[in-house]
Amino acid sequence: MPTTTPPAALSGLPLSVADMRGLARLGFDASLGVTDLVEQMHRTVGKRAAPLGAVVTGRTRGVTGWVYGAVRGTTRLAARRLTVRRPVPPARRTSDLPGT
Repeated sequence: MPTTTPPAALSGLPLSVADMRGLARLGFDASLGVTDLVEQMHRTVGKRAAPLGAVVTGRTRGVTGWVYGAVRGTTRLAARRLTVRRPVPPARRTSDLPGT
């Protein structure tokens, strides 16, 4: 399996654990936003709303609503697991490694 290397512009980018958590949180929030947007579009198409008619609001129902709810729930669970604060182990010196 070939390994990939980061683009040259990102290879020297110093990211802390907090930066990585923030980027992950941003990704989870974006995923939830897109899920809500797609569900609303799905509901609007399903209700056959006229282009200039009343706004269709609310969530989808039935199996469709269950699937969108499952996607949101899974995304929130993954985000919660990631944002649990765990202590970051200190960096190890090469002299601390066995055999050095």
